[in-house]
Amino acid sequence: MGNPHIVWGVDPGTRGAICAVRRADPTYHVRTVAVPHRYEQKTGKAPAPVVDADRLIDEASSLSAEFPPDLIVFEKVSAMPKQGVVSMFKFGWATGLIEGIIRACLRGKAEPEWLFLPPFSWKATLGLTDKNASKWDRKQKSVERANWLIVDTGMEVLPFHGRESDVAEAFLLACFGHDKLLRKLREYGKEDREKFGRYPQPIPLV
Repeated sequence: MGNPHIVWGVDPGTRGAICAVRRADPTYHVRTVAVPHRYEQKTGKAPAPVVDADRLIDEASSLSAEFPPDLIVFEKVSAMPKQGVVSMFKFGWATGLIEGIIRACLRGKAEPEWLFLPPFSWKATLGLTDKNASKWDRKQKSVERANWLIVDTGMEVLPFHGRESDVAEAFLLACFGHDKLLRKLREYGKEDREKFGRYPQPIPLV
């Protein structure tokens, strides 16, 4: 991967996010885009969230103008046990749409490197795998890990309220592409939680 200047992390899906982390020694600048969604009504069914493509195009275009990536770390998600066919199709559609929009928004710019990582791969590296934890607990652990890193490095983060759990994993994926931040995250994964007791009220990620 070398030593990229700007890395995007992409957590795909209807409630996913894109996060850009720019190296600006001695700190880092961070911008986030939670994937916008709208609700689609189908006869006889409750409204279901779908990616709002028009809004995502606008936000991804703005992000690419300010933070053009050298590397994009994209989570490569496979079908999960007990996941229904309809759910799998919707997730696959949203993932493909998000990747296509990003590629279109970067057209005409320097071509970034793409790195597709399965969840078990990058989460195991960062010590975020716990088969016995609920999905909510795993999401919260990602939020905590992201907050610890922000506090530790004094990052400049543009507030993005209300979508912490959605943005946290995209943020960690982006940090995965920066060697220095990856080393810190690996240290966090090995250390006892007591190490982070000095952060009783971590700053909000978004």
